Amino acid sequence: MIRTKHLATGLALLAALVLAGTATAATEKAAWEQPKVSAASAGFLKAVDDLLQSSKLQDTMNQSQTNQVYLVIEDLKSLRRFAQRLNRQITAGASEAETAPLFQRTLRLIERLRVSVPATPLFESQLPAIRNARARLDNLARYYGVSLPPPVAAPGER
Repeated sequence: MIRTKHLATGLALLAALVLAGTATAATEKAAWEQPKVSAASAGFLKAVDDLLQSSKLQDTMNQSQTNQVYLVIEDLKSLRRFAQRLNRQITAGASEAETAPLFQRTLRLIERLRVSVPATPLFESQLPAIRNARARLDNLARYYGVSLPPPVAAPGER
C-alpha cells in the first residue's frame, strides 16, 4: 500500500516535470523586422538589468537563504550577459538564424531560474520585476516562434 502510494506520487511528479520541460513549444512566428526585434531585445535587456539591480542579499537571511539567493543572483548575472550579447547581435543586424542558438541558451538559463527562483526568499519581493521581464521575453520569443510555459506560481499560490 505504501509503495503504491509512493509510486503514484513519483509518477505524478515525473509527469509534472515533463510538462514543465516543454519550454520551447512552437507557436506562430512573427515576421522578423529588425527594428521591432531590436526594440524587443533592448526591452528584455532592460527588464533583466532592472531585476538584477533590485536583487540584493539581505543581512537578515540565514546562511542557507544567503546561499540560495547568491546562486540566483549569479544566474541573473549570466542571464544579463546573454541578453547583452543577444541585443548586441540583433542591433548589429544579425538574422534570426544567427541569433537563434544564443536565444536557445538564454531559454535554458531561464528554465533553470524557473526552478530555483520560487524557492528563494528573494522571489516574493521581485514579482513585479519578474512579471515585467517575462512579458518582455514573451514579446521577444514571438520572433523566434517559441511559446513559453506558463509562469511559475509563488509558493502557497498553487
